Amino acid sequence: MKKLQFLPLLMLLFLAACKKEQPISAAAVEASALELRGDKVTICHVKGNGDRIVLNVSASSVEAHLAHGDELGDCSITPDIGEVYAGGIVFYVVPEGEEMDLDGDGSPDQGLVTAPVSTEAFNLPLPNDAWYCEGLEVGGYDDWFMPSIDQLELMWANLGSTDLNGNGYNDGPNDNAGGFASDFYGHTTYDASVPCGRRDLDFRDGTRGDGSSNYCNTYTRAVRAF
Repeated sequence: MKKLQFLPLLMLLFLAACKKEQPISAAAVEASALELRGDKVTICHVKGNGDRIVLNVSASSVEAHLAHGDELGDCSITPDIGEVYAGGIVFYVVPEGEEMDLDGDGSPDQGLVTAPVSTEAFNLPLPNDAWYCEGLEVGGYDDWFMPSIDQLELMWANLGSTDLNGNGYNDGPNDNAGGFASDFYGHTTYDASVPCGRRDLDFRDGTRGDGSSNYCNTYTRAVRAF
């Protein structure tokens, strides 16, 4: 009977030994080696909306990334400004080596696209214009939003100001790479000092309006991060 008292202890030792002998994944071994050298690991990060971007992460975080669906290696497709991509027209690409959260979802993004010209709305009062953008479903995506003034100015600089007619101004949808009207466009950046509550951007020449009641009627173009 005394020998039986040692069985629980022997079983615990056996289970502990088995646990120690469990194989380590190849990714974990590779990450450990990289960690010793202080290197970064390139992974293909899958965002919640299905977009895939490349991140360079610490080796110690590789296992966590792989656990929620990311993959080792480079899966990036870096589109050019003006290219039709991710449901819209690309107007901004994050500089190589930088990480930016462009839509506030806590995940790094690769760039921004503007929605197709066919989705453009006109004369929607605040905040209906922002609600319109957030409710938009186009190109297989439903995570559109209304741009800030800074994002709108990037849209102007990289698409609206292309001046295909060569006269120094945007003369309308056929005179720029984004199909923008030669008119004011709204954004989400509030300015309490002006009657309209914001200084809308004039897509004729890229200047900000004075926010007077004469310029409250604007175009609305949604954007999304990819």
